[in-house]
Amino acid sequence: MMSHEIRTPLNAVLGLMDMLSSSGLKHEQQQWLGQMEQSAHLLLTIINDILDLSRIESGSFELFNSNISLSESISLVKNQLQPEANKKGILLECNISELIPEYIFADKNRIIQIMFNLIGNAIKFTDIGSVKIVAQKTDHNIEVSVFDTGIGIAEDAQDNLFNPFHQADGSITRKYGGTGLGLTISQLLIKKMNGEISLQSELGAGSCFKIIFPIRPAIAKIINPEKKISTPLTQSLNILLAEDSPTNQLVAKLMLERRGHSVTITNHGEEAVLKLLQCHKSFDLVLMDISMPVLDGLEATKHIRKLNISIPIVALTANAMQSDQFLYHQAGMDGFLAKPIQPEELDLLLEKYQSLKTIDNIISP
Repeated sequence: MMSHEIRTPLNAVLGLMDMLSSSGLKHEQQQWLGQMEQSAHLLLTIINDILDLSRIESGSFELFNSNISLSESISLVKNQLQPEANKKGILLECNISELIPEYIFADKNRIIQIMFNLIGNAIKFTDIGSVKIVAQKTDHNIEVSVFDTGIGIAEDAQDNLFNPFHQADGSITRKYGGTGLGLTISQLLIKKMNGEISLQSELGAGSCFKIIFPIRPAIAKIINPEKKISTPLTQSLNILLAEDSPTNQLVAKLMLERRGHSVTITNHGEEAVLKLLQCHKSFDLVLMDISMPVLDGLEATKHIRKLNISIPIVALTANAMQSDQFLYHQAGMDGFLAKPIQPEELDLLLEKYQSLKTIDNIISP
C-alpha cells in the first residue's frame, strides 16, 4: 500500500516532465527541467530504499535467484557509474578473476543493488585517485572488494556505519547528501545470502568494503541465444488502458500517443472487461492498473481470462516487487510495467508487442 500510494503520484510527476522535455522548451527551461528530473529520481531512490528496508526488517522479503553472470552484473554497474568517475577525474577500474564460475545461482537485481551502493559510495567519497573493484574466488566463496582512495572513515565512527539513517558525522550529510540507508540495506541483503560484509578504513587514506558470499552453482547450463538483427518497428498498436487516476491517464496517453499508438481509456477493471467483451479483437494490448475502484486489475484479468480472451495484459502498477509480479502472472497477466513509468522500459515493452503484431500480420495477412 505504501509503495502504491507514494509511487503513483511520482508517476505523474516524472511522466509529465518527460512530456515537457520534448515540447520545444528554451535552453534555460530545459536546464530547470533537468534539475527537476534529477530531484524526482533522487526522491524515488530514497522511497525505494525506505520500502526495501521496511520489508527486509519485517521479514516479508525473499531473494529471487536465477542463473546469472556475476562478471556481467559487476561490469554493468561499473559502466553505468563510469560517467560519475570521469566527471570527478578519478580512475575507475575492475579486476574479475577468471576462476569465478561463468554463471552462479543468485538474485541478480540484489547483487546489482549492492554493487551500486558500494561502488557509488566509493566514487562519491573520493575526490582524488581511484576506485578499484576486485572480484575473486576463495575456497567455495566469492569475494568482492571495493577499494578507494577517498576521505576514509574514523575508527570510532565505523561501528555505527551499518545502522539505518546513519553516516559518519553530520558534516558528511551536509557535504555529500544521502540517507545512510545504502550500507544498511547492503548488509541485510548479504546476510540473506548467507554472506558477510566488512570494512577496513583509515581517516584521510581511503576505505575497502569487502563482501563474501557462498557460491551456489548454476542449476543448468546456459546456452547463449544467437543475436538477431533488429529492424525498425513501425506497427502502431491499439492499446486499452485501465487506470482510475485522471492525471496518470493523461500521462500514459501522452507517452503512448507520442510513440504513434492509439489509446482507449477505461476508468476501472469493470469498464475494461465490458470494453473487451464488445470488441477485444480491435485491441493489441491492455495496460491494466492494479489498484482501482469497482474492480481491481487482478480480478479484472481473471474475468477476462475466464472469458477465453487471450489478448496480452500488462500490469501497470506501483506495486512492482517480485512477489507482486508472481501474483500478476498467476492471475493471467503477461508482464508488468512499473510506475513511475520509465521511457526506456516503456519502449522495450512496446517493441515486444510491436514485434508480435508484425509476426501475426505476416502469418495472417
